[in-house]
Amino acid sequence: MPPEILIQRVRKVEPEEIAHRIQQFDQEICTPVFLSELKSILPTADQIGKLSIYRNVPSEELVELHPSDRLMVRLIQIDRLKQRIEGMLYKAAFAETWSLLNDVRFLDDMIT
Repeated sequence: MPPEILIQRVRKVEPEEIAHRIQQFDQEICTPVFLSELKSILPTADQIGKLSIYRNVPSEELVELHPSDRLMVRLIQIDRLKQRIEGMLYKAAFAETWSLLNDVRFLDDMIT
């Protein structure tokens, strides 16, 4: 999936803000579906090499880049991004599983 589709899912949010919210694990946008899709489009080593020239460029100059490129530049600035996303996916899945277990327990208590 291209990054443009991921950006469209978070409408009216600039790529820089998306990257910031990912870094902060904002659960409003960091849903399991979003994180899975993000994990599938993480920049490859080759892409990181090409984008690295923009790593320390001021934000004013990045505005000239396409939004998906701006997002990728911001993402490569996040340390251990792949591991962070995997951890966030685990946490999100755990929370969802825990919630389902509590629902089952509640229903079981109602029945008995």
